[in-house]
Order: sequence, then C-alpha cells, then structure tokens
Amino acid sequence: MTLLFEKASALYYKENIFSKPGSRLIKATWFSGKLRIPQGKMTTYDEDYGLRFEQEIIITVEKGDIVKMVTLDYTKRILIVNTQVKKRSCI
Repeated sequence: MTLLFEKASALYYKENIFSKPGSRLIKATWFSGKLRIPQGKMTTYDEDYGLRFEQEIIITVEKGDIVKMVTLDYTKRILIVNTQVKKRSCI
C-alpha cells in the first residue's frame, strides 16, 4: 500500500501499521469522521453537489468508535436516529 502525504509518498505494509498481524478485524483508531452509505436508487446527480439516493445512512465515528448513526429518508423526508447506538468499536 502506498500512502500519499503532501508531496512525498511512502510505502507501508499492513503488518507495520496494525497491531495484530493476520487478524481480520482491525479497529480504525486513526479514523474520526462520517461514513455515508447510500441506499436505494439514485434520485439526483449534480456535478457540484454530488449524488443523492432514496436513503442515506450516516455513521459518525470517533477514533474508531461508532458514536452516532442516523438514516435520512429523502423519499419520506424524515430523519431516523438510531438511539441504540452506544459508543462501540467500529471493526
């Protein structure tokens, strides 16, 4: 795997990055942000704003832990908040 950082690139191997070589599940402790998962048919395409689907699941992750998950249903114009999500590992 090659990772790019600004002008220089560096070659990394899975064994050097992850603490459990050979393990299939790896906690993404280096990741904090939102994962957007489209569901259903594509309803809109716009070069400036991107794609829109019937539904979208948005998962908020902090240092590899799922802290919030919501579903946007654009067809029904509702927001569904998953209240059962408690801080859990995202592996």
